[in-house]
This record gives sequence, structure tokens and C-alpha cells, in this order.
Amino acid sequence: MRDVAGRDGIYSSNKTMINRKGCYILFSFCTLIITFFITNLIILNMGEITFLVHETKEGGYYAEAAGVGIFAEGDSVEVLKENIKGGIKCFYRNREDAPAFAHLHFVKDEILAL
Repeated sequence: MRDVAGRDGIYSSNKTMINRKGCYILFSFCTLIITFFITNLIILNMGEITFLVHETKEGGYYAEAAGVGIFAEGDSVEVLKENIKGGIKCFYRNREDAPAFAHLHFVKDEILAL
């Protein structure tokens, strides 16, 4: 048998009514739990971390980790990469907690005249 939608809620195949408000609360709770776990997978470093890399006006680079308090800077991309590695080693003193990979996302700001 199929579930049938009624004016007051959903009637399931065993003739019990599921209140629409109850469905919404259950859906919201499940969404909250899923969001919490996905966020923790990202923030708790399940193997990788993402850095936003910006170019400075002086010609160097600085990077900031998304969701974690790690910052690095360097005169060249190679120096920046070494400083990012050092920042990760300093932040994660326990090697088991440290991410295995770092993604570098280069951000370029442009102004478009309209």
C-alpha cells in the first residue's frame, strides 16, 4: 500500500497519521545532524585542509586555512608552501590529527568598472 497525503498530514499504509508538523521537525532534525557531521568531517581534518591564498600588494603571498586558525606568508609560492607545512606541523602537534593534504585555493580580486 502507498502512503496517502491528507489535509491534516500523511496517512501511512498501516492507517496511522503522521502530522505534517512532526514530519517537518523530523526532517529539520535530520538535516541538522547531517550538516553537523559534514561540518565536522571538514573541520576535524579527515585527511585534508583548504587554504585561501591571496597575493599581497608588495608582491608576496599570504594564506589562511578555512575553518582553522592557521596563517602563513611567503615571498614566493615555494616559500609559502614551506611555511604552510610549518604552520600545519605547529598547529597539529599530534601527527595523527594532522591532515595528509593541503589544498591551495588562489583567490584573485578584480574590480570591474560598470
